[in-house]
Amino acid sequence: MTILRTIFVAGALCAGASVSAQDGGCRPEFVDTTENVNVSGIQIGAGERARENFEIRVRNAAGNGPCEAFMRIARRDSVAADDPVQFNFSSGGQRLEVLADDATAGPINNDLFLRGVPGSRNGRAVRVQLGFPTEWGLDAGTYSRDFVATLRDANGDLVDTLELSVRVNIPSAVALRIVGASGRGSVRRINLGSLDPDAFTRSDPFGLRIWSTSPYRVEFTSENQGVLRHHQGRDEIPYVLRMRGEKVDLMGANGREFVEHTDSLGDLHPLRVMVDPFFAEAGKYADRVRVSVSAI
Repeated sequence: MTILRTIFVAGALCAGASVSAQDGGCRPEFVDTTENVNVSGIQIGAGERARENFEIRVRNAAGNGPCEAFMRIARRDSVAADDPVQFNFSSGGQRLEVLADDATAGPINNDLFLRGVPGSRNGRAVRVQLGFPTEWGLDAGTYSRDFVATLRDANGDLVDTLELSVRVNIPSAVALRIVGASGRGSVRRINLGSLDPDAFTRSDPFGLRIWSTSPYRVEFTSENQGVLRHHQGRDEIPYVLRMRGEKVDLMGANGREFVEHTDSLGDLHPLRVMVDPFFAEAGKYADRVRVSVSAI
């Protein structure tokens, strides 16, 4: 700040330069007293990030021509350090560290220097970008946070404040991945190998990894109603699908609801296929099971 003040004094002595706070011709102020920023249309997922651009207008209330000022952003409300929505602000490529309160002085390079603040009624627009990560682990709902933008003159004195309210709508979103099974994309294969009619057959463990910002529901639909069908349709072999050790009813309603959103790692639901001893014709047998997950 000391170096910057010295530059301002030297600049004020040059012909055509901006007026200084010391000569009474520079009284920077916000044009408005409040600014509301609403963020919607958010995409949830690994590496996702929400961005919202808005403007804060400033002017020289003295009306004697352009002058300089500094702007900071601080918290107005009390929010825990582990707040799930971590907001940050930037302007012109400069990141503005959010200060704990409007009385806190941040790093010397954190203040946003506003050059040439005009004396016109509408002033000039300071373009600001709000950003925050929107990866898995968030809980669906509306988040409201209150900040305050402070304006300081060339001497570092507080001259004006603006209430900055941010409202964010985190949507209900869900994603599903089948792990421990062969194949890629939406179709995965569980190979039981050679079935022994006189012994129990168990698949290797596999499972569902689910990410959700809200409670969710998992459903299974068996094309053959819970049996492995001969490739020529001449015979059937019953089997059991278990999720977390519990049998899944593949012949009727089998939806299971989970009442909380997931953390960033998601929920892992172990699955296993079991075939009891059976009597059946030799050949290849298969079933197709569709898994669906929906946010509730």
